[in-house]
Amino acid sequence: MKDLVIVGTGSFATLMKFYITQYDTRKVVAFSVEQAYINEPFFEGIPICPLERLTEYYSADVYDVLLAIGAKDMNKLRERLFHFCKEKGYHIASFVHPSCLISPDAQIGEGNIFLENILIQPFVKIGNGNLFWDHVAISHNETIGDFNTMAGGVGLSGFIKIGNNCYIGKYSMVFDNVSIADYTLVGAGAHVKNDTQEYDVIVPARSVLLEGRKSTDFKV
Repeated sequence: MKDLVIVGTGSFATLMKFYITQYDTRKVVAFSVEQAYINEPFFEGIPICPLERLTEYYSADVYDVLLAIGAKDMNKLRERLFHFCKEKGYHIASFVHPSCLISPDAQIGEGNIFLENILIQPFVKIGNGNLFWDHVAISHNETIGDFNTMAGGVGLSGFIKIGNNCYIGKYSMVFDNVSIADYTLVGAGAHVKNDTQEYDVIVPARSVLLEGRKSTDFKV
């Protein structure tokens, strides 16, 4: 396996360097961002290379790229940098935390990140450039497209279709046979029971303060 250049210099890049160092045989040799965002020569004690000059210093024949890019702008930044690096000839590396349980028949594309305790049941198809945070449960017969983010604790029931560039918020649930259209935003704790349209925003009923009530009025 090739050593890695991590694209990104934010907190997520720091996190991914930690995971690679702790759980992977690959070595992180550099970070890379676009020249306009470089203020220091090093990040986490490792050189930062301008993305525009990456091929000069870290050949695609020798190194892979890992995208440590979050959900900014409905994952469009991750999508743009994915395609930029592919056009330069790089393979986009994936990372799978050792605590994940992934069915051996799952069909998984390029450049996906799976963090702690993710379950992927049989007959699942996953595209490219997705980010799955901790404790995501992906049930059987799912189809997930490209450049999506699933926040921690998301639960996906069976036979779901998720398009591209979606964000599924923390501890939300998607019910059986639902289709999630491109660029759907599902807020934390929401329950999605019906198909969505492109650019839909689904949020749960808001939490409210019970005026005039005390915590000691309730048996908990």
